[in-house]
Order: sequence, then C-alpha cells, then structure tokens
Amino acid sequence: MTTLNGIFKTGIINSSRNWSVYLDGDLTVFFFGTLFLPEVADNPCKNPSAYIASLYLKSGVACFRQLDGTFLVIVKDVERLFLHRDRFGSGQQLYFNQTGFSTNITNLSELTNSDKIADRGNLTGFLQFGYIPAPGTGLKGISKLPSGYLLSWNGSELSSSDIFSSDDFHNQRNSSGLKMEEAVEQYHALHLNAIRKRIAGADNVGVLLSGGYDSAGNIAALREIYNGKVQAFSVGFKDNPWSEIPLARQMADRIGAEFHQYEIDGSELNEIPELIRQLGDPFQEGGMMVNFAAMKLASGYKPDVILGGDGNDQHHGTFARELALNHFIRKSGISFLQKGFYNFTNSLTEAKDNNLFRYGFHNRKILNILTMDAFGFSKGELKALGLDKPDINRYGAPEGQKPSGDFDKFFFQRQYLVDVKQVINEIILFKAGQNAALRGLNIAFPYMDIELANFVAGLPRELRFQGSYTDLLKGKGKSKVLHKNLYSGSMPDALSSKKKQGGFAPLPLFFQSKVNLDLAEKIILQSGLANPGLNMSWIAQFIQRYRQENQKKSNWFWYSQVQAFKLFNLLVLAVWWESTFNGRSVNKLEELIK
Repeated sequence: MTTLNGIFKTGIINSSRNWSVYLDGDLTVFFFGTLFLPEVADNPCKNPSAYIASLYLKSGVACFRQLDGTFLVIVKDVERLFLHRDRFGSGQQLYFNQTGFSTNITNLSELTNSDKIADRGNLTGFLQFGYIPAPGTGLKGISKLPSGYLLSWNGSELSSSDIFSSDDFHNQRNSSGLKMEEAVEQYHALHLNAIRKRIAGADNVGVLLSGGYDSAGNIAALREIYNGKVQAFSVGFKDNPWSEIPLARQMADRIGAEFHQYEIDGSELNEIPELIRQLGDPFQEGGMMVNFAAMKLASGYKPDVILGGDGNDQHHGTFARELALNHFIRKSGISFLQKGFYNFTNSLTEAKDNNLFRYGFHNRKILNILTMDAFGFSKGELKALGLDKPDINRYGAPEGQKPSGDFDKFFFQRQYLVDVKQVINEIILFKAGQNAALRGLNIAFPYMDIELANFVAGLPRELRFQGSYTDLLKGKGKSKVLHKNLYSGSMPDALSSKKKQGGFAPLPLFFQSKVNLDLAEKIILQSGLANPGLNMSWIAQFIQRYRQENQKKSNWFWYSQVQAFKLFNLLVLAVWWESTFNGRSVNKLEELIK
C-alpha cells in the first residue's frame, strides 16, 4: 500500500516504506512518485526527496513550479507544512480536513475521528458528469488537493492556492513570428527530450498504442532514440467495429515492437470494485475501462516504464467546430433560442432515442462549450431522482465569467478552463495513473513534460488548431497541426487518414449480457443509495427501460452510450457507497450480492 497519514497541529507524519524521505534537522521531505530532472543525463532521479530539499532551501515553495513528473510531495519545515500535487494530476491523490491529511479517504476519517456524511451536492455532480472536481469529495468536511495546488499549514491555519495560472497554458510572448517549420522542429526536439528523460535507465519500454496520432507519435519518436526492447499494448472490443487493434498492430510492426492485445468483452465489469477503491471518490469516464484493461494486459509483461499519449489533444485545444458555432450563434443574437431549447430538453425526466434527443445532444455540447460534457443524468432526471441541480460552475467556467467575443481568446478560454483544468487535471491523467498504480506499474506521459507543455502554451491558435473561422464552422479545421505535420510520414496511411475515434469504450458492451445487467441491477437496488435520498423506484424504472432498449440494435450510438453512462454511474456509486459506509470492500461485483 502507498499510504501517508498526518496531523497538522502535531506535525506527526507516518508513511509506508515506498516513500522517499529526506531528513535534516528541522527539514523533512516526503516524496512519492517519479521526478524528471531537466538534464537527461541526470535521470532517473534516484533521490527525489533530497533533490527537492536542496531546491526548497534555495527558493522556498517557489521551487514546486520547477518540478516535472508524477508525484505527491510534503515538506515539513519546523511547524510549517507544505503539500503539493503534480501540475497535471497524474500522481497520488491527497485528502484532507481541518485536522489532518491522508492518501486514503477512509484512513482520514478514522485518523481524525470524523463522521462519514455523504455530500449530496457532490454526488449529484458525479451522477451528471461522472466525477467530482477537486477540492470536492463524496464526503462532507473532506477535501482533496487539486492538481498543481499548494496546501499550506503555518502552525495554526490552513490555506491553499493554485501555483499555476492561465498564463502558464497560454502565453504567446515567446512565439511571436514563429513559422510552422520552426515550430515543428522545436516541437520535435522537445518531444524526443521528454521521452529520453522518461526512459532513462530502462531496458524494456512499454507503449500504450491506440491507433491514434498521440500514441503513434510516442512510438515513432521512441524508435528515433532507443534501439532496445519495445512492447506495444493495445486494447480493442470483442465483435465490435470500434476496435483500433488492426491499426495499432500496423504501427507496432512498422517500428519492430512486440505487440500485445486485449479485447474487452464486458466481463471486466465484475472487477471494478478494486478500481473504485483505488480511485477513492466516485469516478466513471468513458475511457476508464480501456485504461483498466491496458494496465491489466501490461502487468503480465513487466515493462520498466510505459509511455502514455494522454493530454496531447487538450494541450493543443479541442472542439473548435463547436466553439465556432457557439461564437457564431452569440454574434447572430439568437442565443436565447438555443438556451430555450436546452432548458426544455434538459428538463425531460425520460430520454428517448429520437430526433429530439439527437438535436438536444448536439445543442448542449455547443451551448455549454465552456463546461465539461455532461453524459450523465439531465436536470429533469436528477429531479426525478430526488436530487437538486449540481453546481456546474465547478465543471468549467466559474460563475460570472463570460465567453469572449474574440474567437481566438474564446478558444483559449475553453482550452484552459475545460481542456486543462478539467479533462487533464481531473480526469484522464488521474484515471491512467491510478490504473497503473493498481497494477504496480510505472507510467509516464511525455506530452506532459514541462518544457514541451510550456512550448505548446506559447503557440498561437493557428499553430495548435489550424483553420480559418469559416473553416472551423464547417468542421474543416486541423487539430494538433504541429504534431500531425511532424509524425504523419511515420504512420501507416490507414492511420494518418482516418477520422479520430477517441480513447473511450462503447459502454453498452458492459451491460450487453443478461448476467452483467442482472448483476448491476441487483447491486444498485440492494445498495444503500436510498440513504442519501435517491428515488429507488425511479432508478428501478430506469433500469427496466434500459433492459428493454438493450434488446434493440438500431439505437443511435450516442444515445446508447449516454444511457449506459448513466447506468455505469449508478453502479459505481452503489459500489462506492457499500465500501465507504457499509465497510463492504470486495474485489468482485458478485461478492456484493446479499
């Protein structure tokens, strides 16, 4: 177990043996994770706690901005405590209240003798969005440390602050006049350097290979600088055209990597209790089970490090067409019509696979472009569940922040508030890192390298997402233009010309079998979800409708995906509830049947 517990007032901190600890007089540094040093030759960092101690003695807490990697670090300086989580949230989570802190939310409740009380507002947000953004948790009075934040204890008071600002993700002062060719050359050099740091000392390198540009870029760059053993791990879906295994195999064969594949068939659902326990809070996302399967596959081959392609999309910016449509509608003065339609569709208490759902689905994505996608229950469905509308301002633009009238500024609003602060910092790196931790694997993310991220942050919109305003409105923009210009020649034609799929699973696959659906229904309805006031009768009706629709083969993909997302959320919440409040920590779903 990777555990650390502490009490603020006493300063007593206990950690498991796998933490790196530096002690010198009144200064103690606790570190867990992986730290990458600026000079390639200095990697891997063998004593990260001592290295951080030396930086801290020179520049104080300002040194945390220089740290690159996947980690959680605690500095104890006499009575003061400073706790910091890595910039992008790939490392260990930390939970805290006014008394103490722990890497395990259950341990914290016991350590501080605090009652476990469900936070209805945060659980409502989970049911709509699939996660609870930091500092919120599923328990009242307990917070979790957001990515890139510094939590400080001065001996009597607790405070927290984000040590990174929007300027760290969009700052064009250093890129004025940079041409495409120059940008590609610099991007290439930084990407190679990022990989060199992460594979330093490794003889057996794993690469997650999805059949997309990001993972393909990693494996292509890897072969430019490394001639050792490479193992490629790819996940597909049994009897499903969504699988990208054939493309991933082509890429692996092209660079001479050993290829390993795993086909998800839905049986993996039975194993989610241990993953939910690892994640700590209720969490469910379309790609969660893809990561789960990939780490399960990789654990059988013991690579020294695994390279993941996560976060590259978001650093360059996403959904430019929806951004342009939102901007155009606002300029045209017809936003009131769009909002009226949204309010109507969002108030419905029962979804149906019809044109109204499809139009509402696309309208919501365009209207709420500065907020995370809400694939879960609508406002009307939440009301039927006995819950209030969640605070959506915590899932994107804060209350009062208006969308910019300048399109490029609007693009970077979305890129920072949603792509970085939500998708990267709260979801994709966390779920990938925790899935790796569950299997005892070392995963690294080259595109999150500080030097590479800072370079991309300095690029103008047209060097991130190419296309005129009119092109973007028509869906003819080119995302990740630097990356694609650099690596398209290294990829099979079938990969470089295909439409992007996205790193998520077709969720209905997990409820396709009657066995899985029956199991999920029993666990949900027998759980303690009635305790926070959920309408169990409505939930039973929802599952019955899902069961009837599950027999149809003609449903629109996104309708089926959204309904399965809702069901998955209910199942995750039921399992989390049984573990957190009823002490039923099991490894298989079937063990929860009474």
